[in-house]
Amino acid sequence: MKKCLFVLFTLLSLCVCAQTPGQKKARFNPEKYRQVMERFVMEKAGVTQDEAKTFFPIFHEMLNEQRKVRREIGKLTHEGKMAKSEVDYKRIMERIVDLEIKQNEIEKSYYKRFSEVLSWEKMFKVKCAIQEFGMEALNRFYPRNSHRRNEK
Repeated sequence: MKKCLFVLFTLLSLCVCAQTPGQKKARFNPEKYRQVMERFVMEKAGVTQDEAKTFFPIFHEMLNEQRKVRREIGKLTHEGKMAKSEVDYKRIMERIVDLEIKQNEIEKSYYKRFSEVLSWEKMFKVKCAIQEFGMEALNRFYPRNSHRRNEK
């Protein structure tokens, strides 16, 4: 799910830049993106309206926690581009790996709360739907490369 979430939030950034030739640059609307993602997940995973009302606020809480960790990883990645020695690279890499583990621990800590709302089967389907949503969004904004991703 870490990779799914990374793709999802990378897409948020990419959506701001994506436009078709001749169109004015559309402003990214995070609320609309969130609504579209939630509808997609509900449809693909079979999440009911009642389940969604409870699940998605918890889910977005988790994403916000993970987003903070990803920002730290981003800062370290930037710092790594300025690194001068193996000692610097080692320190940065060790910290990045620790933060990636922290992201997974955050996700795992939310499973208990998710399981109070959704069955484990639906949680699995939600995870798959989020990954599919991310891939579809990538294909939408970068269709010329979509054939390469689908062949792997």
